[in-house]
Amino acid sequence: MGVLSKFDPDSVFAYNTVQTVEIRDRRLGLMNLLLVAAICVYVVMQLAMNGTYLAVNQVRGSGRFTLDQPVSNCSFDEREAGWPNCTGLCNAGEDGCFDVFPHVDTLAYCDQSPLPNNGRKKRTCRYEDSASASAVFQSSLLVATKGIALSQLKVCSASPADPLYQNGTCDVVYNTTVRDDYYYGAISNYTINVFHHIESPVTRTNTQMVGALHVKHNSAFCAAAEDAMVSFPNGRHTDKAPCYIPPIRGTYGSDQYTLTTLLAAADLSLDDWLFEGSPHTIRDEGTTLVFLVEYSNWDIWEVMFSTKEPRYTYSLTSFANNSFLSQEAIYNTYPGNRTVLQRFGVRFVVVQSGSLREFSFLNLLITLTTSLTLISVTTIIVDLISTKVMTDAHLYRDYKVRTTPDMEHVRKGIICATCGDRLVPLPVAVRGFCPLCESDIDPGSVAYHCSTCRHDRCQDCLGKTIINRKPAVDLQALCLKLYDKEGKGYLYEDELRAVERDCDGVAGDGKSLAAGIAAMDADERSRWTTILLEKNMSEQAKQPQHTIQGYAKMPIA
Repeated sequence: MGVLSKFDPDSVFAYNTVQTVEIRDRRLGLMNLLLVAAICVYVVMQLAMNGTYLAVNQVRGSGRFTLDQPVSNCSFDEREAGWPNCTGLCNAGEDGCFDVFPHVDTLAYCDQSPLPNNGRKKRTCRYEDSASASAVFQSSLLVATKGIALSQLKVCSASPADPLYQNGTCDVVYNTTVRDDYYYGAISNYTINVFHHIESPVTRTNTQMVGALHVKHNSAFCAAAEDAMVSFPNGRHTDKAPCYIPPIRGTYGSDQYTLTTLLAAADLSLDDWLFEGSPHTIRDEGTTLVFLVEYSNWDIWEVMFSTKEPRYTYSLTSFANNSFLSQEAIYNTYPGNRTVLQRFGVRFVVVQSGSLREFSFLNLLITLTTSLTLISVTTIIVDLISTKVMTDAHLYRDYKVRTTPDMEHVRKGIICATCGDRLVPLPVAVRGFCPLCESDIDPGSVAYHCSTCRHDRCQDCLGKTIINRKPAVDLQALCLKLYDKEGKGYLYEDELRAVERDCDGVAGDGKSLAAGIAAMDADERSRWTTILLEKNMSEQAKQPQHTIQGYAKMPIA
């Protein structure tokens, strides 16, 4: 029971909190509000513009191309006759599906055409189907614009059994007998089919999504396109760049664009010079275009709490002075007779990028927690300005920073822990009650009094570490302390006047109190001690806000 009786639930389960100092200065208040407002705007911008509350999933997938020559379900004569049901909705190579090529006379880059070519080279043109005019590679496609066919005969061999053996060495292995340079006629009208799909975080093909081609700079092309949009997917019509052009959906689910359209999206044409000062055009030497497919399911300022369907955009980027050549050997009679086919053209390389987002409570919590941290930084900034920079910094520092007294002296009972002034030990005249430790105080014990804070402590309140406990001293030392400048500061003014008057009356003849007391016998000294204690307690009773029951406040040496 002894241990349990000392158990204080209020102390064990005490709640600690931070003390707040209210500085009534509009300069600091407005500064803090402006900083908090700026942080709130920043957090909103992060949430709305960058979608920091969303989880980001990088996409994975694949893409491929095919090439189709222009076709129609009507023959040339039927188209010339103006048949109303002629469309391009048929598959090349099937019955009733006809190739659509313009008359070669209308192609200025062809030798067969009388039209000028603006200083650019002219060559013989050939019409080829898509199989001859393309080469499919992994994630890329070559659309041939110029071909060189070399007919070659083998004239040398390293095998002694071969009639073509020439002393174990060869100056020339194959002799070119015929060279044929030509352009692929109307190649810009060919259709490029784009197929692609993604697998993370959802599985979708291009047929299950919506997309558009992004034309960044070519305003003339945007103006000529009837379906150009200012934004995607729900934009109004526009006639200037940048714009978005939706694809034509092919029979087998491909996105279809002509070569002309894709080159225009890269701000190019086949008749552009390969680079400034070059004698060759892109039609002569070819080029490489990066075909970027970028996926997304979120827009800036869009609030999203559930996963939305992905969409995609196409964009093209060219590499300056980057020609492309594909070469293959076709043997007519192996190994003696072959045809080497060199094809220059536009190579498309597909690259997939982008991300799909979904709502994440964890990301939202992290963003909000970060904002709270930033708000605490504003407090630090305002505190530093108020206590270090402003003209009234010393005042704000006094209000904000509280310096404790020397805790060693506090533990020893020398100074007050509240105000830092010296504590005065006081004898207890009658049985009293200490409001700090809520215990009775026996007469004859010593209490400690702080005249500045006007509160009392018994010895038990100071704890066992108080090493300067002193017993009550005699009246001589008590009254002598009144004539000490330091000792007078331990009493209130009314107490000081009352005790001084009584002490001076002891001598009677105007001598010092010390001399009067020295002449007293033990009984007289005891009588005056009682008088002074009662007088002091009577004066304290008139000021209840400064007294504690049972205490006689008198300085002691």
